Amino acid sequence: MYKIVCFLIVFSFTNIPNHFAAGIDKPYFDFFRKLIQPKPKKKRKQVKRRQSIKKSAPTIPPLGIKILGITGEEGSRVAIINYKGDQALVEEGDSKPGIYKVIQIYEDKVVFMHIKASKREISKM
Repeated sequence: MYKIVCFLIVFSFTNIPNHFAAGIDKPYFDFFRKLIQPKPKKKRKQVKRRQSIKKSAPTIPPLGIKILGITGEEGSRVAIINYKGDQALVEEGDSKPGIYKVIQIYEDKVVFMHIKASKREISKM
């Protein structure tokens, strides 16, 4: 009995030639293969993406104001500035329409508001 069982086990795991298979031409099917092997990955179609061209805002150059001197005490300071070759005495609150406005004057620097760029600029001596 032991020999018959061993023969059946060995015979069942070996490749059976066609004359023993009696017309079965299918290869051995492993039921556990789909559990062990990873699933094939699906290839995605390549899509051409449009590149959005963002128009950048034109860059506005800095004011280019040079401080020639600052005089006075806290609250009543006056600065001498040079803007495009023109010299001027400015106090806090003074402005040149459409170009700049003086926000604050310190001992060593002046804070301007660049009106076109809508940002603050600090000019140091």
